[in-house]
This record gives sequence, C-alpha cells and structure tokens, in this order.
Amino acid sequence: MGISALAGWWFVHVAVRRWANFETNAFDLGFFDQIIYNTLHGRVGQTSFISYNFFGQHFEPVLFLFVPFYALGANALFLTVTQAVVVAASAVPAVAAARRFGAPVWGALAIAGALILNPYLQRGLAFDFHPEVMAVLPAAFAAWAIAAGRSRLAVLAALAPLLLKEDAGFVSFALAGLMWSRGMRREARWAAAIAAAWMLIVILVVLPLSRHGAPSDLVERYGYLGEGSGQSRHVLDVALHPWRVFQELLAPETLRTAGLFLAVSVPAAILRPRWFIFLGPGLLVALLSAHTPQNQLALHYPAGLVAVAFVVSLGALSEARGRRFRQLIPAATLAASMLGFVFLSPLAPGEANNRAPTEAHLAALNAGLALIPSGAEGDQVRVSAQTGLVPRVSQRDEVHEFPARWHDSAYVVIDRHGAVSSQSQAFGYAGALVGVNATMDKLFDQDGVQVFRRKQ
Repeated sequence: MGISALAGWWFVHVAVRRWANFETNAFDLGFFDQIIYNTLHGRVGQTSFISYNFFGQHFEPVLFLFVPFYALGANALFLTVTQAVVVAASAVPAVAAARRFGAPVWGALAIAGALILNPYLQRGLAFDFHPEVMAVLPAAFAAWAIAAGRSRLAVLAALAPLLLKEDAGFVSFALAGLMWSRGMRREARWAAAIAAAWMLIVILVVLPLSRHGAPSDLVERYGYLGEGSGQSRHVLDVALHPWRVFQELLAPETLRTAGLFLAVSVPAAILRPRWFIFLGPGLLVALLSAHTPQNQLALHYPAGLVAVAFVVSLGALSEARGRRFRQLIPAATLAASMLGFVFLSPLAPGEANNRAPTEAHLAALNAGLALIPSGAEGDQVRVSAQTGLVPRVSQRDEVHEFPARWHDSAYVVIDRHGAVSSQSQAFGYAGALVGVNATMDKLFDQDGVQVFRRKQ
C-alpha cells in the first residue's frame, strides 16, 4: 500500500501540474475529452480530429465508463488523474501476485516497485491520457488470481485489457501463458481463444466498418513493407516477402531500441528465455511501424508491453529453482528499472518539465478562454485552438488544433508563449496566424494570449 500511495501522490501531482501549466495537448487529451463528451450527448465516438468515427481508429470500450462522470461535470483533467490513480493502484495486486509466485516479501515489493518505476510506463503517464496505459492494473490482478487458483476470476481479469485497446490482446495472451504454466490449461485455452477472436473481429470487421471506407492507420504505418493498396492485400504482401520484415528488425537502431526495452523491463526472463515469446508480437507491431514515436517506444506506445513484461517476469520467477535465483530475479528487476528511471523516464527528478507560466500569463489564459462559449451554448460553436489550449475547449461538437479549420471556425485561440506541436508547424502555423490577423476580429490580446472571432 505504501508504494501505491507514494506513486499515486507523485503521478497525480504530475498530472495536475501539467494541467495547471497548460502542458497538455490536443493529441491526445483534447481528442479523448471530445470523444467522451460527444458520446455523452448521443454522438457516440464522434470526433472532429479525424475524418471518421473514433471507433474506426481504435476500439476502446472502457471510454464508456467515463461517460457518467462527464454527466456530473468531469473534464480532461479527470482523465489524467484517473489514469494516474489506476497505474499507482497496480502496485497492490503486483505485490500480492509476486508473493504467490514465490518472491520473498522484500522481493515482492521490489517487483512492484520496478513496475511503478518502469520508464516506459511513465512515458505514457507523461503524455496525457491513453487507456492502454492502465493495462498494468488488470494484468497484475489477473496474475494474482492465477497464482491464487481463482480460475474464473483469472479468465475475466485476463480478458479485461481487451476493453482498453484492440492490441491489448497481447497482454491477454501473456496471461493465458501464465495460466498454462500453472496447470490451468482449460482456462488458458479459453482466454487465448476469446482474445484472438476479439482481436480478429475488431481489426478485420469493426474498425473497417466504422471507417466507412477510409484508409486504415495500419496500411499507412506498415504500407512500406508491402505493395498492396488494401489491408488484406497488404497482409498478403508482407507474408510473401518476409525478408523486408527481417531487414527492418535487424537494423542497428531497431535492435538497440528492443534491447534497451528488454534490459530495463524484463531482465529476469534471460533465465527462462522461452517467456520472451509473449513479448514478440507487441514488439513487432511497435518496431515495424513507420510512425517514429511508436518504433522508438516513446510516448504511450510501450505501455501495453510493460504489462506483458511484468507477466513475463512473474513467469520466470515461478520457474526459478533455488533460493538464490528467487532473490536474484527481484533484485535484478528493480535495479534495471531504477537505472531506466534515472536515464530514460520523463518523470525522473532531473527530467521534470516545470514550465510554469507566470501569474500574469495564467490570468491572461483564463481571461481569454472565458470568452469562448461553453456548455450548451458553445456545443455547436467551432473552435480552432493552439495545442495546449485545446483540452480547455474540447467539450463541443467540433474543435480543431490550430491551424486546422481556422478559416471556418467561429473562434481561434492562440498562446504566443505556448508550445506549438510538430503537426501544427507542418500545417503552416505561422502563415495561418498571419491570415487570422488579417481576416478575423481580435477580441482579446494580453501577454501573448489572443482570441479571434470570425467577422459577423
């Protein structure tokens, strides 16, 4: 409980600080905030950030659990705080699971501490809100249920990650492997079969239907591996030309990225290398992506892999022979995670981002944002805002990250001292700002905060 409480305090502190300092982003905090808000108002999965319904990009039913809280007035900050609390709470079942898998008391605390300190998990916490970051809680709880022999509860908990994201099925597969190793063969088959069926139906049926013919992110990110124009044809091309995959995986930078993750997150599995097989599918999906943050295991992308790595560590621990190895595994796991935390985590003391705005700038930001219609009055008012401001105005039918759709937005909100995302720069931030000044009425201009309204 102490680890969980301390971690919860720190993670919530970081989430609140980032919100107070306007360090949050349009993608993906404003994105999820708008999706849940629109779902509450009968526009299920609707978002103005992409050209199709959100459930054509990812399938994350857990978002529906947030809808009642939004009915009570929750906002984007509620999402990041909830995520912080859930991740911190995972330390409790992690300790219980490690104890049942044979770790001494200090070893169980070490394994739980290593999970919380894992820099790849903390990268997700430092990048706004993504449901898959919370996969560590059901993974740890399922591991405890497996070790405790609670077969039905174990199966249900092992399948819970499927509600977080379609590819979280990799976590379920690892947990099925853990069940198998503990003699729960029937339960392992059921968990693996349901997870596989769920992933296939979601990826091949639900997502394409929700996109209504729009191109898939999978084709865009992995299209370089094949020559097909469609998703099915692309998969066939990859299967017929596997050397392209091996060529990418054997690139020095790819090997370095994979090796660093394995060394930090699951050093114990070197004693039982067969457990590495459960990390393979998720690592392949990440490392082969053409999206740079994903193939470098940055931001939120490795969060699901951390949950799998935790399960793999427990599997290696359960097969350790002799007291020395049962002590070595927790010690090595904690030491690797601590080193990773110091050198790789965005939440390490030396890496903490503390760009607190001045009191004058905060006052200007709040005064400027107060001019944007909100609630029922602002639901149909289209707004284009700078990335750090989008999560403050995203509870409406249409909101965009400036300069997207500024021409036909009712309001444009700019923070000259705020961060400008790479996508904003790529879409012509500077040029669009000149156009805004020339064609819209300036309602507010104070300490770099500017609010424009379309001419009546």
